[in-house]
Amino acid sequence: MSRYHRLLGHGAEAYDWTDDALHFVQRLSCRYDQVRVFTERGRAAWLCGDLSAAELDLTAGIELSEQMEAAFELGRTRFLLAALLHQQGRAEAADAWLKAARLLSERGYVFLLEQERSLAFPLLAAYQTASDGVLARTSALLLERLRHIPPPPLQITLLGHFLVRQGNQTVEERLLRRRRAGELLALSPGHRLTVDQVAEALFSSRSSDAVQTLFHHATSALRHALEPDLPEKFPSRYLTVEDGRVLFTLPADSWLDVEVFETHCSRQKWEEALSLYGGELLEEYRYADWTQLPRERIALLYQRALFGAAEVRLAAGHPAEALDACRRLLALEPWHEGAVLLGMRASVILGDCAGARRLYLQVEQTLRTELDTAPQEELRAYYRRLTPSQTVHP
Repeated sequence: MSRYHRLLGHGAEAYDWTDDALHFVQRLSCRYDQVRVFTERGRAAWLCGDLSAAELDLTAGIELSEQMEAAFELGRTRFLLAALLHQQGRAEAADAWLKAARLLSERGYVFLLEQERSLAFPLLAAYQTASDGVLARTSALLLERLRHIPPPPLQITLLGHFLVRQGNQTVEERLLRRRRAGELLALSPGHRLTVDQVAEALFSSRSSDAVQTLFHHATSALRHALEPDLPEKFPSRYLTVEDGRVLFTLPADSWLDVEVFETHCSRQKWEEALSLYGGELLEEYRYADWTQLPRERIALLYQRALFGAAEVRLAAGHPAEALDACRRLLALEPWHEGAVLLGMRASVILGDCAGARRLYLQVEQTLRTELDTAPQEELRAYYRRLTPSQTVHP
């Protein structure tokens, strides 16, 4: 409960829970749990702004961990104490960090830094160039190891609404809108782009000098959106910019809805494709020239998925569901004669011959008015057979 309130930013509530927990574990003489509670209460006190109390609790956690030879808890608590001291600009912060860094490196606990990036990066940035060679080398080694820890996977939604999820967190929309960061992300997943390609898509009306500046701003904003704790000159694990090129790398287990949608369509998994389609591709950028061709391609695939699903549903004996897919398709392309014929057959199976005739008359009028043509013969022949006194086999 303390961690829950701390993560929500409720320092006082977090502290109260750990205070109760400490009294409880002390009565039971649970020394390992005491270490964990001291560490958590120290963090709660830190959040409340009581830095002296935070230091006392973290120090108590270190002493207990040393007595028990609990290396993991010792490494974590030493790291937190070093971060607390560094935040205050204390002279002893360097020594505290060196002790923590050595333990994290030797025991393979570098993942703790990944979990606490907002605390770890200021330490790494401050000490990787320290005058103390041991401190600098140890910090640089940790930074290098940290770079090889895979970042959280991304779930990128481009269909219907532009949304980026990073692990269990949603990337703030305001960050994606800053300096065209979101447009750069939408343009580049899985691709290597040159500055010229980005310029043509996003900054076509600007001079070459301005393009370079805007390109830098966009890449920096995107780095910050995805890794807000990353210091300015630290390498990103998502975005690589070098030699006038930008490469966006999706980590393992990442997911881009439009790619999955296209894969389902290529495999004729129509229902899966339809369940994934949330709406128009990059609706927020509807009037951007660079979105026109991919938007048209996805729109055509969506229509193909609707027609394919209608065919499968009708063949499987689900005429109502088939008719629904046909109507959705006709709302997008009123002159789609294949959808009209399928919809008419589904209507007949449902006993709605009048509805089938209405479908035909609608497409007949649309074709005559907009294309100055008539429906294909198969469709006309099927309509002629639909009289109130006849029963038509679908």
